[in-house]
Amino acid sequence: MTDHTLAVDVGGTWLRSAVIQGDKLILPLKKEAPGFRFHSMPLIGLQELFLGEISSLVESYAEKGFRISKVALAFPGPMKGGLVYSAPTLWGEMSVPYPLLSGLKKKLRDRGITEVFAVNDVTAMGWSYVTDKNRTFCIITVSSGIGNKIFLNGQVLTGERAIGGEIGHWYCGDVYREFICDCGGRGHLGGVSSGRGIEKIAEKLKERFAGSSPIASLKQITATDIIDGLKKGDALAQEALSISVVPLANAISLINLATGVDRFIIAGGFALGCGDRYVKELNKSLEWQQFRGQFTENGAGIAVILGADNDFNALKGLARMMESLATPH
Repeated sequence: MTDHTLAVDVGGTWLRSAVIQGDKLILPLKKEAPGFRFHSMPLIGLQELFLGEISSLVESYAEKGFRISKVALAFPGPMKGGLVYSAPTLWGEMSVPYPLLSGLKKKLRDRGITEVFAVNDVTAMGWSYVTDKNRTFCIITVSSGIGNKIFLNGQVLTGERAIGGEIGHWYCGDVYREFICDCGGRGHLGGVSSGRGIEKIAEKLKERFAGSSPIASLKQITATDIIDGLKKGDALAQEALSISVVPLANAISLINLATGVDRFIIAGGFALGCGDRYVKELNKSLEWQQFRGQFTENGAGIAVILGADNDFNALKGLARMMESLATPH
């Protein structure tokens, strides 16, 4: 029987998995993530629940005839040396680093797992876009939270403390001071421009759009309601989107000016759910800043494009990373 690698992509809302076979994903599955959004328990309980979920996934694929010997994990938080330093969209606030890699190895030891590989989820997502012609870019995920990674000539930049890519925790300004991020901080980009952030913006717009917006009458507006509203031309949904992208446009402008990176790929469940409307509003905000093209010789400016609408892109990125690591350089 052939040994297989199980790839797992964990987000704040969804957990996706598949068996890697070359460049193919076999039996892809999607389920609710084992985090605070669906389970009310202390941090240590959530962490133990997570380890148990990964172990159960290995068992589930084994029952389907796959001999899993390796696990490759994409995790929603900064990691270094097997330690997770924060996981706000999954576990909420953390005060000390968590030894994720050693915990997984211990939990999976009796399941026949010989190797466990773990990396930040946006890094894995970014790897799915690396090609010979696309080696320098910034990928930004807009989903439960916001994260990014800069790829320079095919290599990801994270810094000595592995925080490169945590723009979701950049302070947006006092106007958003009351918006609480999943990490516990206030006024963070991830608490404003993410799917969970736009829900807060929409709630504040209810009174203004009462009678003119169907979703204004909902008891609690969700990101899914906003996506559906955008498709139907709902005025509240459109206004919420227009407001929510402004801080992200500011961040993109700063990244470009600070690094020179001029290609931005927008991915993540919420942005992809909104589709072309999301990039259109983001570009409109950049143009409003009179930024695009000002600092380029050819006037082309920066390029902001929507990523592939594929639920399992991060798993494809994991497969490419594993292949790269296995190939002699």
